Amino acid sequence: MSEGGWFDSEAIEAERLDADLEQAELERAGARHHRARARSRALRAQGKLAEAAAACPHGWRGPVEPDADGRVTAALASVKLSRDLARRCYECGSVLQELDPAEWSAVRIVAACIFEPDPRA
Repeated sequence: MSEGGWFDSEAIEAERLDADLEQAELERAGARHHRARARSRALRAQGKLAEAAAACPHGWRGPVEPDADGRVTAALASVKLSRDLARRCYECGSVLQELDPAEWSAVRIVAACIFEPDPRA
């Protein structure tokens, strides 16, 4: 058996184990995200909007659309945040400020659950 290359059975087995460990971690992360989203939805259904926004993983975000009733505009003005820098969480309906683009979880909740969540989230 040759050292390294396509036929190195030890290297192949090590890569398979690494891939299995990575897959298990991704599955755990997905389960944590699902539990957090379910908890957020339950809190929102109970009318606990601030708690729902805090529990939400905010995994699906997009631009903040203009609002007819002015709630978003007022919320952004209260914290002196431009609409261009604000993001909408499609999972809980909150308006967020991303504090660090490199760190997905680094957000500040500007307005908790003011939009209806996207049914696809």
